[in-house]
Amino acid sequence: MWPTDWNTPLRSVMTKNPCDGSDIPARQTAATGVSACVAWQQRLVAANCKAMARRGIEPQATWVRQGYLGELRARIAWTEASGL
Repeated sequence: MWPTDWNTPLRSVMTKNPCDGSDIPARQTAATGVSACVAWQQRLVAANCKAMARRGIEPQATWVRQGYLGELRARIAWTEASGL
């Protein structure tokens, strides 16, 4: 991210969350804790896997049919409960 004292005409574009309104989770920072960062990464993996499966891309389409997204949801829940 750009330092706050830089004067750039594109600041509003660069600081806007590009994930708003999509299936991609908003990015977490280290200030929110390790478990939040890991859970964010796991959500990103799940969102990407789901999007690729919707397009019929293999092996993600097979993984989704076999219940992989449920496994990812369980991992996310464990990560959040772990208190890392």
